[in-house]
Parts: sequence; C-alpha cells; structure tokens
Amino acid sequence: MAVVAGALVATTAIVTCLSVFFRSVLNASLSWPVEVSGYLLIPISFAGAYLALRGQGHIAFDMLAQSLPATVRKTMLTIVDVGVGGFLLMLAYLAYHMIAVVGGTPLETVPLPRGLFMAAIPIGSVAMVLGLVGNIIDRWKH
Repeated sequence: MAVVAGALVATTAIVTCLSVFFRSVLNASLSWPVEVSGYLLIPISFAGAYLALRGQGHIAFDMLAQSLPATVRKTMLTIVDVGVGGFLLMLAYLAYHMIAVVGGTPLETVPLPRGLFMAAIPIGSVAMVLGLVGNIIDRWKH
C-alpha cells in the first residue's frame, strides 16, 4: 500500500509540475491538472489513512487507556475499533451508492469517470476495516 500511496503522490506532483511548466514556460495554461490533482487527493487520503491505521499512527488520547489493566485496556480499545469499523462500513456502503449515482459522470476537463477516483472511498474503507481486524488480532495475541 505504501508503494501505491507513493505512486499517487508522485503522480500528483508530476501533474502539478506539468501545469506550472505549461503556465510559466510555455505561457499556455492547461485546464485539467487542477481537477485531476484534486481528485487524486481522494485515493491519496485513503491510502495514507490505511497506512497510519496499520502503523498505529493516528492521533490517540491514550493516557487513560495506558493506565488501565491490560485486559480492560484491550477490551476498551477493541470496542473503539469496532465502532470505527462500523463507521467505515457505513462510509463504504454510502460511497458505493454515491458512485452508482454520479460515478459514471465524466470530469469537467478530461473524459475520465468520477467513479474512477471515488472508488478509493469504499475500497479504502474496507481495507481499513480489514486493518482494524488485524490490529485487534495483534492486540489480543500479545
């Protein structure tokens, strides 16, 4: 997943540099780089969120949890993970329905369907749910 996230960030950087080159050097603005870069933020965000989830990199206020006995702490963190997983499954469900409605609509500047970029929402959400399951299993193994 880190390779995918890196490739998406590199693609966004290339598209942005291309836009700057055309505008500054060739004095000819391109209309599509701004829109494509904006839509690339969707998969970048979900890939980064997944990587942070698996690496325990999200912001957490865990001072209270760390002061609890191990079994209580594990139980509390598992309940939180189940709640987050429920939210992510709801997000995936709603995003799937959103894509069914507007996913076939092309972008304003290039003939690419919006659903191509929006697909990262349900895919990333399900990947994060699987990551949460992995975190729960790891938590209770140790």
